[in-house]
Amino acid sequence: MILCIIYLPWFAIAVPFLVIMYICIANFYQASSREIKRLDSIQRSAVYAHFNETLGGMDTIKAYKAVNRFLNSSDSLIDNMNEACYVTICNQRWFSINLDLIAASICLIIALLCCFRVFAIGPAATGLLLTYVLTIAGLLSLMMRALTQIEMNMNSVERLEYYAMELPQEAAYRIPENDPAPDWPTQGQISFNNVSLNQR
Repeated sequence: MILCIIYLPWFAIAVPFLVIMYICIANFYQASSREIKRLDSIQRSAVYAHFNETLGGMDTIKAYKAVNRFLNSSDSLIDNMNEACYVTICNQRWFSINLDLIAASICLIIALLCCFRVFAIGPAATGLLLTYVLTIAGLLSLMMRALTQIEMNMNSVERLEYYAMELPQEAAYRIPENDPAPDWPTQGQISFNNVSLNQR
């Protein structure tokens, strides 16, 4: 870009607009890719949990002839996980196309400035500028993918930080003031109040 501005000073007028376009596209891409990665992580966790549960209860599943039910459930969870993966790929293709459009617009501006002879620039310098500009798309894409990959990988750190710092503290294992009286039980009955049960 600096080389283009040195050879073609009028190109400096287009640079802020192109940078603003790039920042808008990059922000949209980063925000969407971050949320898609979260969805992907959630769906992947469900698949792993189901797989672990299936392996742990294989004998019971076969004994109760529930193999088809577990296969259907597994297929459904994997389909949901793949949806997030496909959306990630589509999001990356969208970003790549937009970066190519920005690079093509930069190339068009430089080519028009060179062809209309606004500045006294030779064919060798024109070729040099166009060659550098055509590599801009690849470099911008590589830089943005690296930044986004770092941010998406920090999603795991964010989840660890949440589990370590933000979850409410569990109650102590033994609370002496809630212990029953030494002569308990004095009557022979069992009552359940506000009981909720959960099975994995």
